[in-house]
Amino acid sequence: MDKNVLDNANELINYNLNNYLYYRSMKSWTDRNGWKGFSNLLNKQSMYALKDSEIIENYLRQLGYVVSFEKMDKIENGIENLQDVIKAVVKTEKKLCNKYDEIVLKAREEKNYEIEIFFKNLLANQTKVVSYIEPLELRMKRIGKKSNGLFILNSSLAKL
Repeated sequence: MDKNVLDNANELINYNLNNYLYYRSMKSWTDRNGWKGFSNLLNKQSMYALKDSEIIENYLRQLGYVVSFEKMDKIENGIENLQDVIKAVVKTEKKLCNKYDEIVLKAREEKNYEIEIFFKNLLANQTKVVSYIEPLELRMKRIGKKSNGLFILNSSLAKL
């Protein structure tokens, strides 16, 4: 088994843990600004990031890989408005899809089908997340700064 694929998977654990903190920092901003629905979305995304990091960590440990964790830098989210929040979430989730896809392709090249299938399943779940979140970015662009549209979207996100 190529250690490179497993090293990439370990990097993915750290990326997910960073995402967890990044989403929590954006959640804090939405909480302070009274956007309960957006806060709910960010809470769910942070929990997915944490859960995926644990799933990958457990899998790597089953394979006998020694998982390592990186020191995380202070999170500066630079959020000034809700459009920034949604753009950041979409960008982060798409990047995560790409990282899963890279591992799937490397595992396939190495003919390590067990790892390929494991990460394909995670990629499929991640693709569903992106297909749900990506339209929110377009919806936010259409709404612009119209407060009634933002309140309606906020209400619908609160019901997730």
